[in-house]
This record gives sequence, C-alpha cells and structure tokens, in this order.
Amino acid sequence: MMYLSIFPEDYEIRTIRLLYRWIAEGLVEEKRGLTVMEVAESYFDELLSRSMIVPTSGMSYNGRANACRVHDMMLEVMVSKSLEANFVSLVGSQYETVSYDRIRRLSIHDATTMDSSPKKQKKKQAAGHGKSNGIEMMNMKRVRSLTMFEIEGHNLLSRMREFTLLRVLDLEGCKGLENKHVEHICGMYLLRFLSLRNTEVSVLPKKIGELEHLQMLNVDCTSIEKLPEEVTKLERLENVDFRNKHKWSIMWTPPRGLYRMKALREVNYMIVNDVHVAREVGKLGQLRHIGIWVSQENEEVLRELACSLSKTCSLRALAIGCFRQGPVYFLLQMESPPRLLRYLSIDGDIDELPNWSRSLAYLAEIDIMNTCLDNDQAFGVLCNLPNLQRIWLGPRAYVGHELVARTSHNFPMLRNLGWCCRGMHPGLRFEKGSMDKLEELIVEFGADRTSIVGVEHLPNLKEVELMGDKHDSSLSDTLDQLMAESKTRPEHKQFKVVAKYQ
Repeated sequence: MMYLSIFPEDYEIRTIRLLYRWIAEGLVEEKRGLTVMEVAESYFDELLSRSMIVPTSGMSYNGRANACRVHDMMLEVMVSKSLEANFVSLVGSQYETVSYDRIRRLSIHDATTMDSSPKKQKKKQAAGHGKSNGIEMMNMKRVRSLTMFEIEGHNLLSRMREFTLLRVLDLEGCKGLENKHVEHICGMYLLRFLSLRNTEVSVLPKKIGELEHLQMLNVDCTSIEKLPEEVTKLERLENVDFRNKHKWSIMWTPPRGLYRMKALREVNYMIVNDVHVAREVGKLGQLRHIGIWVSQENEEVLRELACSLSKTCSLRALAIGCFRQGPVYFLLQMESPPRLLRYLSIDGDIDELPNWSRSLAYLAEIDIMNTCLDNDQAFGVLCNLPNLQRIWLGPRAYVGHELVARTSHNFPMLRNLGWCCRGMHPGLRFEKGSMDKLEELIVEFGADRTSIVGVEHLPNLKEVELMGDKHDSSLSDTLDQLMAESKTRPEHKQFKVVAKYQ
C-alpha cells in the first residue's frame, strides 16, 4: 500500500508496471505452488477489493484492470505513512520542507525544487523555510529505487554514476534523458527494473547485456531502432517491451540465442524472420504473452514457428500479425494450439479460422482483422467456446454481403462485441437467441449506409457505443434509431447509447 505513494496525485498507473516494480523491490513473497507474478497479482487484487485503488481502463484477458489510480484521500494517508516510516522520499513543490536522513526510494514529482543551487538552499533555510530536500544536498549512494515523472531538464541525470545500488530505475516520460545517460545506466549492475518508455533515447548500448539481474526492460515508444544482440545474455529477463515511436514496424528482431532467455514471460512486439529463432521460440517454457509479426516470404520460418507455438504450453496470450496485410496461413498448420490461451489476436489473411480454435476452452477474448473470413464463419466457429466474453472484428475481418449472428450462434458467455465497418460491407444483423448475454456493443463507423438490425433480440444489452466522424450521416441515423429502440423497452431493460466522435 505504501509503495503507491511513489506516484503523484491522479496519476494513472499501468498494472504491469506496478507489479514488476513490486517484484524488483523484493516486496513480493514467494508462495508454494505460485509464481512470484501470481502472488503480486493477488496483492493487486486485494488492494482493488479494499477500494484502495480504482481501475481506470479496460480489463485484460485475465480479468484484471490494465491500469489503476489511487483515490485522493487514500493517497494522503499513504504519503503520510510512507514519510513517517521513511519508506519513500518525495521531491516536489509539496514536499519542500521535508528532510530525509536516509534515502531508499526516491520519487521526483516536479522540477520546482530541483535546480536550486546549494547556496540558494541554504538561504531558504536561513529565511526560516525549514530544511530543504534539494537534490544537490542528497546522498544518492544508498538509493535503491529512482522514479521521475515527466521532468524537464535538470541536474540529477548527470549524477547517474552515484546510483551504484539501484534496483529500480523508472524514467518513463522523462524529458531531457540522453544517450550519454543510458551509458551510465548500463553500469548499474544490480538493476532489476529499467523503464525508458516514452523518452527520446535513440541507442541502447551493448553494455545492457551486463545487467544480469534485469527482469524488466521497457524501451517502448522511444527512438531506438534496434536492440543489441547482447540482450539475449539476460537470462533473468522476464519482460521485453520495445517498439519505435516514429515507425510502428520497428520492433525487436531477436538474434539466434533466444533460447538462453529461459525466464522470458512477456514480449509484446517481436519480428521472427530467422528459421533458428523460430525454432527457439518453442524452447521458452515460461512464455505467457507474445506478439509476433512475420513476413509471408519465408515459408520455412513460418512452418517452424507453427511447430514452436504448438510447444508453448504455458502461453496465455498470442498475437499474430503479418506485414502488408499478408497471409497467415501457417496458423492452419499448427498441430495443436497452446491449450491455456485466454487471448488470441490474428491480423492477416487466413480465409478461415483454424480448426484448433474450436478447442480453446479457456479463450476469453479474440481480436480479428484483415482476415477476410467468409461472412459469419467466425461466429460459427467461436459460438461454442464456453468462456469467450469479448470479440473484436476489425477492418477487413470478413467479406460478404452481411454479418449475421444467427440463432444457432448461441454464445454462452459473450458480453462484449466490437465491430469496425471499414473495409467491409456495413451490415450487422442479430437473430433471436444469438447473443442473449451480450451487454456492450461497440461500432466503429467508416462506411456509408451502415445498418444494425435486430437489437431488440439482445435482452441484456446495457450500452451501445458508436464511434466515428461527427459529420457521418450514417452514424447519426444509427444513433437516432438505437435511441428510439431503447425507449420501446421496459425501463429496467433500457440500454444507454453513447456517441464518441473522432
């Protein structure tokens, strides 16, 4: 609970960021029969159940909030307790008069007190403003955790050599961070958590391979164009998050030797274009979440990748995409799917869903785009999955005159359906008994003459969200139609209609 005082007021905290920080700090106890991550997730769930944190974004495939925020009144209590116990050292305009004897976890919220010289700090104290916590006066040698929040230019980055015992370095969104600072960071031997997310860093040095204790590396949304091959030396690394902020197709292209990364659990963006690497994916026994992009040019790579994915028995989330909207037929060649999959995303031409998708008993979410499926073929395959709760049909997900949820498509658990009209015939129809459990319908407009028919056959519908251009006459007509439809229902069965203009 006290750890949450590190984050500023009203700050949205990504769940995965918080969990990996807890683990890196050694705050998560090992429990028999559970991974450390599963224990951390149980801590997060307990904070939610006690209303100490509130979810702020959608739920992930495992039913957990993607992000959270601390209630203002609760944060005051957390900060008070943390300062009293010297658990966290906070720097910012609100904490100018607070002094710290020892600094273990340093969190910098703004630059107000950061650029004052020691002489100015002494003048403040002489003027009766109390003890100052100016950065220049602090001893950094005992700091275990350093966090900065969107700080502009300041002097602390030039003192990176002093942080010899650092385990957590979180510089997400930090302005002024340069490549020369990253050179010093790669000398922090004990580092377990490193986030340079959303900064202007353009190079990650080869020395990164010397951080043998590193568990999480987040360089997503940076100017980096390539991760060094030395990353494969990091045998304790569990999470790699990398995609270039200027060109989305620049991701991690792992070299041969990927198999050495035995602890790898989550890779959000990876390009596989080497036969040996495709084989090595199947040797990552701890893998839980992977996003892979391929090219249709090398059939041998795709065959080996299909074989490897069949071996990833621990996989919970799989995202497959093909550059230039090419085919992903290799998925049809998989002998068997990862049986424990809860999330599946397919972005590429495949004509039909693989037969093995019928056996995904734990699947909770599926995203489909550019697949060019025949009419309602997807509904016919997915309707019997016992735990499927969300379907998103993106651009070009299907071809045909009309998408129909038929009476025979009786989804037992489906709560959320998303439908994008772009690149498809804009007709969606619900037959009676097709989606009785559906609660939320999201429609993204992008085609003329969009029609939605049969909403009266969705007895549990609670909300319809329409997204698109405010000048789209099709959107406004559909909005009027659905609002009129809602009013014809009994009051306790009415659904809310929301329009979000882009």
